[in-house]
Amino acid sequence: MANQKRGKLAGQELRSDGAISTYQYVRALNKAYEGTVTAGNSPVTIDFRGDQGWNSIQGWVTCDGQIQPDGSTIGDIQLEFSRDGTVYGDKWTLRPGENTSVQGFDIAVIRIYHTGDDSDYRVFLI
Repeated sequence: MANQKRGKLAGQELRSDGAISTYQYVRALNKAYEGTVTAGNSPVTIDFRGDQGWNSIQGWVTCDGQIQPDGSTIGDIQLEFSRDGTVYGDKWTLRPGENTSVQGFDIAVIRIYHTGDDSDYRVFLI
């Protein structure tokens, strides 16, 4: 009793002991993005829905910043997410070395903003 819908496979199985097992497979196609956000390219727009055809439901975002000659790291980034590519939530800040999970966020598009110093970023979405 399984059904296929928007890249997900879900269903139930009746086990021999009488218990019902319910399962849902998560889409396995992923997309990785990385680059540097600068004053000249800000905001960087990551259109996961445009690339994959559906919204992301899992993944993470990392701010790598920029390593300075003395070994310190600078370069905060600001992020905002959209479920539909039109309406965005509030911007929030990631500092160099910070990583955040976006599990359950339902993301169509992410925009990454420059905050004064160039910054490397990595995004992984499923």
